Amino acid sequence: MQRIDFQGRNAQEAKRRALTYWYQHHQALGLSLAQFFAQCRGSQAGGGVTITFYPAAAPPGVDHRTAA
Repeated sequence: MQRIDFQGRNAQEAKRRALTYWYQHHQALGLSLAQFFAQCRGSQAGGGVTITFYPAAAPPGVDHRTAA
C-alpha cells in the first residue's frame, strides 16, 4: 500500500478529508481513529496543508491508493 495525501486549504479541511477516508475504510484498514492518525504526518506548503497517511501494511486484497 502506498502513502495517501489529504490536501486542504487549511488544517481543518485536510483533517476532514482524512477523517472521511478513515470512516469509509476503517473496517478494511483495521485501525482505530487514534491508530490511523498515529500513522499520519502533516505539512504546510504553498498556502495549503497536507496530511499524509503512511500505512504499515495493507491487508490482503485491499487497495486504498485513492483517497475519498
